[in-house]
Amino acid sequence: MRRLVLLVSVLILLAAACGGDDGGDGADTEAADADADADADQPDDDGDGPEPEPDEPDEPDDDGDGPEPEPDEPDEPEPERTASWRGVTEDTIRIGVSLLDFDTLVALNLSPAGWGDQIAVWEALVAHINADGGINGRTLEAVYEFYSPIDPIDAERACTVLTLDNEVFAVLGGFLGPLAGTADPCIVGINETILVGGEH
Repeated sequence: MRRLVLLVSVLILLAAACGGDDGGDGADTEAADADADADADQPDDDGDGPEPEPDEPDEPDDDGDGPEPEPDEPDEPEPERTASWRGVTEDTIRIGVSLLDFDTLVALNLSPAGWGDQIAVWEALVAHINADGGINGRTLEAVYEFYSPIDPIDAERACTVLTLDNEVFAVLGGFLGPLAGTADPCIVGINETILVGGEH
């Protein structure tokens, strides 16, 4: 009887042990299944998995409502320069400058001194204008003539030298003093030349 009880007890223990092993196997199977599911959710490390689709470029506006660039306007061609007037060539403008003869005035004790180097002053002005492109692309050329302000004949001589001999486009300075009444009209009247300065 005692031996029978012992055998039954061993069988119960073995059955319990086998039942425990079966439960462990089930748990291991469930864990393996969960690991497999987790692995399936992870991305492929070898890059063989599906790749994300690239972003599609923005489509241009089909309605055409955007601002259109304005076409560049062509530059207007510069008018061709010609020898259009007396003293004016394609490239130059000749001007005359009348200058006071201070040497004569000082020699006659009519003036204590002069105005310095008058030609140098005018040349500096002409050079400055030419350095800035001249006048409408033409450079200035200056012709200088001294005159005595107390000698009407000398003043008319200077007028003739500038307007007729050199055919200047314009005379700058004119004549000062009592000679202006006779010499200035020689420029603008008789010889029909532009006068800048003077008294007439």
